[in-house]
Amino acid sequence: MPLKEQDSDIREIIPPLELSDPNITIFIFSACIVSFIILTIHPLLTWLKIRKKGAAYKARDLRKEAISKLHNLKIKVNTLPAKEVAFEIINSIRPLLKEKFGSSALTLTTNEFFTYFKEISKYVLGDKQYKSLVEILSRCDSLRFSSSHISNSERESLINESLEFTRNFPKINGNSTTD
Repeated sequence: MPLKEQDSDIREIIPPLELSDPNITIFIFSACIVSFIILTIHPLLTWLKIRKKGAAYKARDLRKEAISKLHNLKIKVNTLPAKEVAFEIINSIRPLLKEKFGSSALTLTTNEFFTYFKEISKYVLGDKQYKSLVEILSRCDSLRFSSSHISNSERESLINESLEFTRNFPKINGNSTTD
């Protein structure tokens, strides 16, 4: 009888399900479609990103900005105190000097600037422009640190000299003066 019991146990076992092999061509075809989509969209997104940055970045014309600031200052010269006039003149000229002499020029006092950049500024700006820069910065320093009352005509003449200096400032990427 033991054989009969064994037979009955064997018959009760269900055979495993037969799974067919997955069709590999479907996977390969799906992977090709996904990779094609990714490879198509990536350059498009990169192009859009570059285009967006290019549109946002416009080359600034520092001379035009400085001239505009100085013209606005010329209009309000009668309402501003002398110290603020000097401060505005220096802030108008500062970006031009930064582009020509680097950002280290901005942290220096007038005397330090001319000590460190004397020869370079004579070469880059020319003798006439160098003397004009020395005069403008010296007069601005005297306006900022002087306790005496400076007339509006002296402030206007300083603004006019600054405008002339800015108009004749050499091109940022060259040493020649522009029209």
